[in-house]
Amino acid sequence: MAFCTTCGARIQGKYCTQCGSAQAQSDGSASPLPKIAPGSMSSWSPRAKRNLVMILAAAGVGVLALGLLATYEARGGEAYQFASKFWGERLTDCGGSYYIRHNLGASATLYQYQSPSVWVRADEVSEADRLNGFQWVGWTGISTSSWRFKLGSSHVGGPPTFGPGWSDWAAGTPQDASFRMWKSKGQWHVDTRGSFGTSRIPTAVDCSWVK
Repeated sequence: MAFCTTCGARIQGKYCTQCGSAQAQSDGSASPLPKIAPGSMSSWSPRAKRNLVMILAAAGVGVLALGLLATYEARGGEAYQFASKFWGERLTDCGGSYYIRHNLGASATLYQYQSPSVWVRADEVSEADRLNGFQWVGWTGISTSSWRFKLGSSHVGGPPTFGPGWSDWAAGTPQDASFRMWKSKGQWHVDTRGSFGTSRIPTAVDCSWVK
């Protein structure tokens, strides 16, 4: 599946179905881009960005300002391209809904997402991080409009088995749908232990599991 690098909508043929912009052909591994308000902060100088944050912080919205700047800096850049590929290889489109499997030892959880989009948040690289060889540190995750799940078991050498019933739909995004991400010595990595330290490894889904 392919998504517009400008607004995040699905691409049909060579053109975006929402904004109409022409798109380069891809292998379909990219995930939807987050829909962020238009802006041109990525072209601002570091000094201009710092000044804006100081002004907003004085008005009591400094944390929000920092979050927005991090998002704009990540969008379309190397970090975002890596995150899009990571999620694109794991999210599976089965008839308009998107599915992903999280493995936890012998257990497996099958998630169904509505309107998923990928996000990337850059954190500040500290002096200690730089000395340890880190070039970028932050988080990546999935935002959804609604989601539900079913529990099952993993089997070595075979497909997992899941129970017959789904949970009720919930609004928003599952709590553990984000992972630590970093670049070290020229290589990108994702820590699949997740935001709560559990080793929930996300993998692609066979659509036959969801019937």
